[in-house]
Amino acid sequence: KFGINLKSHSSRLIDNIMAESYHMIIGMETLHVKRLREIFPDQQHKIYLLPLFDKNINKHSWSYYRCNIADPYGKSVDVYYECFLRIERCTENLLSIIQNTRGK
Repeated sequence: KFGINLKSHSSRLIDNIMAESYHMIIGMETLHVKRLREIFPDQQHKIYLLPLFDKNINKHSWSYYRCNIADPYGKSVDVYYECFLRIERCTENLLSIIQNTRGK
C-alpha cells in the first residue's frame, strides 16, 4: 500500500560494533531507549526516542502513547496503517531537524 518492499528485511540485534559506527540509534518505545542506554552507556549521546519527534502529539496526550510507538504485530490492518503514518511523521520531523541543523 505504501510502496515499500520489506521482503529482504530481517530484524537483528544491535551489537557494540553497530552502536559505535552509527551516528544515531533510534528507539520506538521508552523501554528500547532505556535498554539501549544500559547496554551502550558510552553511546547515550546517539540514542533517541522516535515518538518525541511527533509534532501532532500534545502534552495532554496519554503518556504511554506520547512516548511510545507500540509494535502493531498481530493487530488489525488499521493499526498497522496508523503505526506506519506515525513513524513516517516522526521520521520526517527528525530529518527536518537534522537538515536545519546542518545548514547552520
